[in-house]
Amino acid sequence: MKQSLLLRLTIFALFAATLVILPPIATGAGKAVISASAAEEQVAHPSSSSPSCVALPIAKAEASGNEIGNVPSNVADGQPVTKWSFFGKGAWVSVDLGTLADICHVDVEWYRGNTRQSTFTISYSSDAATYTQLYSGKSSGNTSGFERYDFANVDARYVRITVNGNTQDDWSAIAEIKVYGDVSAVPDNTKPFIMVDQPANNSKVIASSSAASSDAATVSIRGKAEDFGSGVKIVEVRTDGTAYVPATPAASGDWSAWTHSLKLSSGAHNIVVRATDNAGNQQWHVSVVRVFQEPSSTVLAASPLKPKDRFGITQLYPSAAGGLEWSSKWDNGNARQFGNVVDPDDSWFETTHGIGNYTVDGNGTLTAAGNFTRMYVHDPANVREWSENLEITIYINRINETQLIDYSGLQIFARTNHGTNGNENRNFCDDRGYGVLVLTDGRWKLEKETAHHLSNGYVDLPGQKPWSELPKNTWVGIKFVLRNMDNDTKVKLELYRDMTGGLNGGRWEKMYEFIDNGTNFGAGYGACKPGVNPALPLVHSFIDPTSETRKPMLSVYARNEYGTMEYANFTIREINPLP
Repeated sequence: MKQSLLLRLTIFALFAATLVILPPIATGAGKAVISASAAEEQVAHPSSSSPSCVALPIAKAEASGNEIGNVPSNVADGQPVTKWSFFGKGAWVSVDLGTLADICHVDVEWYRGNTRQSTFTISYSSDAATYTQLYSGKSSGNTSGFERYDFANVDARYVRITVNGNTQDDWSAIAEIKVYGDVSAVPDNTKPFIMVDQPANNSKVIASSSAASSDAATVSIRGKAEDFGSGVKIVEVRTDGTAYVPATPAASGDWSAWTHSLKLSSGAHNIVVRATDNAGNQQWHVSVVRVFQEPSSTVLAASPLKPKDRFGITQLYPSAAGGLEWSSKWDNGNARQFGNVVDPDDSWFETTHGIGNYTVDGNGTLTAAGNFTRMYVHDPANVREWSENLEITIYINRINETQLIDYSGLQIFARTNHGTNGNENRNFCDDRGYGVLVLTDGRWKLEKETAHHLSNGYVDLPGQKPWSELPKNTWVGIKFVLRNMDNDTKVKLELYRDMTGGLNGGRWEKMYEFIDNGTNFGAGYGACKPGVNPALPLVHSFIDPTSETRKPMLSVYARNEYGTMEYANFTIREINPLP
């Protein structure tokens, strides 16, 4: 009996020792537990103390929304003085590692982390579509530095932190995020995704001829590519058995959208696109296009029969009888500088929504410099709305950029309230509008903002890419025309360019036009609030019932990011709708 008892005690001691050496891991509820499955997980994946668990580079950051200036990329800029922030429980920020990794823990530096506790969850995904919760808990509330959140290792590319308020208010704010793991532990055998968006397969292409020979034309190819493993390395294009040539990414290393131009003769052509990821995996996509040659743009030359504005610029469409008109007062002989205020010489022109510096030379030029320049034109009493039907003219001169982002360049928006009569971070239906983008990478596009607070709340049309980049030190004229049609049930948008600097009124070339019929511009994108169809044409009779302030089209605004741009000859006129 004594020997039997001694044997039992020895076995129990050995079993207890085995339990002691197993490290506690965090479950999805953020609690430390010990289990047999935990031991197996520790065997299957290296622990957090493994030398292979290192800080991984972050390729991109996105969020459910952000306060002005406090953008998602701030969580990965290595500067604790910047932050991402957004108001409301359930706000999230997601970081993309650019490739699959064996993730071991996440470090978070909370904004005001030493004065308040934030309630949050950590989730992971391999495709940015389906997220699985990995951790939940609260920050300590006693440190302004990094806090580490450990868990059983997982294979992931995307890590999302969702914040459900803090002990002081419902703001979500994070200064920095670091994700630790091992990229080499996850082999990449997955083929990348590749697709041609335009032209559609077996479609007729109306090509804009750019060659001296009448039997050749330039066809613009646009598509997207993605890889949920090592990342896309390159996209290449060939036609009719010719050699592959590289396409042009949206930005360096960003193949989520790509473009390419092919010089093709009339007839049917096989276009083959190939994506190669960084692990060497390849995927192909084939489209057939039939090319027909017709000019894709209409040039409206200056005409003595067309009236001109006070700057001498041709007006493409007649002004509405009794309609409102505004023109910039930068040529009034009074040189001035101001920040984020109302222009002291023009109560209709204000820059209070952004962060920038504005210099007027008194001879007609305004220079806007800063990270978030914003120039709004509206009734200072916030009573008189702009008509839905407008011809907006502006000339820009690109000077330089301090940072390039995917929407660097000029943006002009109309049919929007966007913070003029309320909070743009809360009155999301007021924020909707139509915009034109003239980007530094050479693209000219039309955009519809359906939900200011959502990453999928911006719908871009493919537009044109007439050059490799927006030229510097060159005055470029832009006209943005918005008109209702078919008894105010549809909206026609037009975009024009002048490269003469306004000589003799300008030579206005139509770059793009589109009719929003209520089904083809915004369907499936983010809604400004539940029950509002994001594809609705932005017509007053449609938008008014869902507006928070019931003044949804008060403003026209222009903006550029992270750089310096000059502006001149800025006018806004109310014109007549189409029948």
